[in-house]
Amino acid sequence: MRSEDERWQVVVGLARAGESPVHAAERVLLAGTGLEATGRVYPLRHVYTGENVSGEAFAVGAPRGWEPAAGLGAAEHRWCSFDEACGELPSSGAREAVRLLEGRLPGRRRQLTLERSRSPAVFFLRFGTEAVASEAAGILREDGFEVRLAADSAGWLVSAEGQVRGDSFDVAERALTDLAAARGGAYEGSRR
Repeated sequence: MRSEDERWQVVVGLARAGESPVHAAERVLLAGTGLEATGRVYPLRHVYTGENVSGEAFAVGAPRGWEPAAGLGAAEHRWCSFDEACGELPSSGAREAVRLLEGRLPGRRRQLTLERSRSPAVFFLRFGTEAVASEAAGILREDGFEVRLAADSAGWLVSAEGQVRGDSFDVAERALTDLAAARGGAYEGSRR
């Protein structure tokens, strides 16, 4: 996945209160990639530390032909070799875990999946009438945004919440500015 600084990353997550590390890994994999891995997550017995973080490393085998699901919080996924992964991963702890995994797997057809994450963002557009605001809201819903409309003294505010890659945030803002302008409204900014 892509981290906030736009680097590739392995799937990462945090355990919830009272949740075992293995169950957390299963939950994070399902939420982040769509991979149902219950009973197939294996601890690598490797604890790594990095900048302000420490954690355990786990491995899971994906079924033949499996591909990460789109739209589950990551903008991009890609399969790569262990060498390619180590060249892309920013954390030395993650690179150590990848090398440990590589040494424990048999066979030549070994690959990892890396992903680039999206960040939550809310965009605000304003329109003069409810009809135009509703039309724009429909377009935004079709594009995968969660949309809310609210009337106030200045017209109709449309709030569009979605997941956006950090390196394409400016593209999203331009598209929303154009959408608002084409319908006589205005783009009023965003919140990440």
